[in-house]
Amino acid sequence: MAKHILKGTNKSNAEEIGPFLELMKQYLTIDDEYSGLRMEWIFGVADLVVKNPSYQMRNSLPQVGVATADGVSS
Repeated sequence: MAKHILKGTNKSNAEEIGPFLELMKQYLTIDDEYSGLRMEWIFGVADLVVKNPSYQMRNSLPQVGVATADGVSS
């Protein structure tokens, strides 16, 4: 069922997606021991991204405009 829902939502345009969303709603509201797995099948598993606190991306990019305000001395 999840495969059918995913294919339908990915290949449908805005006018055709309604029935697939209704089916997804019914599919995800089934209350049993597999409800967590169904959520993963439909929405996927979140990818945890952990950045080093000392890492600052803005230091590696050229700074222009407002981003240079921190470096301006009076």
